Order: sequence, then structure tokens, then C-alpha cells
Amino acid sequence: MTDIPLQPIDERMGELKLVDQNSKLLALPPELLLEISRWAITGGKIAAMTPFNIGCICRGWRDLVFRCGELWQSIDITLYPSGSWRQLTLLKEWVERTRGHAFSLSMTAPRNLPRGIAVYQRIIQLLPNRSTQISSLKVVMPRDFLTPSKNPKPRIILGLSSQKSPPTRILARLARGMLHFGADTSPLITTATLGKFYARRISLPWTALLHFHIHDCLHHQMPELLSLASNLHAHWIVYFPPSGHRLDTDYP
Repeated sequence: MTDIPLQPIDERMGELKLVDQNSKLLALPPELLLEISRWAITGGKIAAMTPFNIGCICRGWRDLVFRCGELWQSIDITLYPSGSWRQLTLLKEWVERTRGHAFSLSMTAPRNLPRGIAVYQRIIQLLPNRSTQISSLKVVMPRDFLTPSKNPKPRIILGLSSQKSPPTRILARLARGMLHFGADTSPLITTATLGKFYARRISLPWTALLHFHIHDCLHHQMPELLSLASNLHAHWIVYFPPSGHRLDTDYP
């Protein structure tokens, strides 16, 4: 397929404008292409809207989407017990196609997944050599996210290539379950959102963070997390205390 030039998005009009107007290069109308991009990773439970079925409309839809510049620069994963493996297959392709460009990553689970589900390990395996490209990170997962098994094997850690042996201290943390997005492996991250799971299990480039969002975090973790992020421009806390009432706080 002939290369399609990068195409900026006019957010106000919600349309896709080609840098080089050539109808032969774009087989789908802009509005349909944008709709495809929204479902590319999040998928959905409606079979007619899954990327695999959309592929029947246009055989080269993946190439079209990934050549549209800004369309693939945000990776959103919403995990459900029934469709997790399909989403991970798409995530693998999505990450491989970023080709060194910066992108934002969002991982959420609206409800608890089966404890010890292998999908967690697969997520870690897919991203070890891409953390240097992540500019915005969101991790809102169940409490048992990355909870180690009875016989943990701390062999994989985000941001470290397979050719480089992780330091002993990092391996010790990983044995308890930890994601590593530190300043040495994720220098582009300036915005982060954490929620639900134990925030101590993730390392971030704390001093580089400008915007920090805490969602449904254990209250005793909040002061510690905010003290680590010393250069914030703003942070937002959404907290659900035992009473069940939602508390929102916004500090400039």
C-alpha cells in the first residue's frame, strides 16, 4: 500500500484533513476512520463494532488508522474478563506501530478481574522496551493488580530491556509486585494517574511530574505520594472513603 502522509486532526470540526489531498490514498470517509480509531483498542462488547469485524469493511483499515498520525498516539485499554486477550493482541500491534513516537498509555479495569489472571503478566511483557516513549500514564486497576503468586518469578520489569539485568533492589520490589516507570526508563512522563491498586507498587519520575491525579487511593498513601511529586503544577484527588461518599479535591 502506498504510504499515506501524516494527517492532523481538526478537533473543533471533528474531521480528518489530509495534508496531501488524494482520494486514492484514503478508502474510508474521515468520520468512519475516526470512529474506527476510537474502537481500535477499547473494542467493546458489541460484536459489530470490534476491529476484527470492521476489518471486513476495509481490509487495510489498520494501515489507514496507523498512518493517521495523532490517531494512534493514545493507547487506551479497558480490561474485561471476557475480552482481555483480544485487547492484548491489538495492544501488541498498536505498540509495535508507534515506531519510536511518544504516546499516552491508559490501563483501567472497571471491576475486579479473576485473581492471578495471566493478562497482567502479558501487559508487562508487551511494554518493557516502550516505556521511554510514554508521555502520559494512567493505571487504574483492581487492588490485586500485580499481586505476586506463591512462587513469583521477577524476570520482567517495565522499562528494562532483556539484555540488561535489573538491579537487585528492583528485583526485590518486583517480587512483591511493582511497575517501574522511573526517570531513567520513562523520562517523558509528565502526567500520571494512579488509582485503586496499591500505589507503592509503581515507581514514577516523581520530580518530573507536572500533573498528578489520584483516583480512589488509600488515604494514608496520599501525603507520601504528593511529597514525592515536588514540582507539580496541579493535582487532583478523587477519594471514596468507607462511608461511600465521593470526595473531590483540586489543588493548584
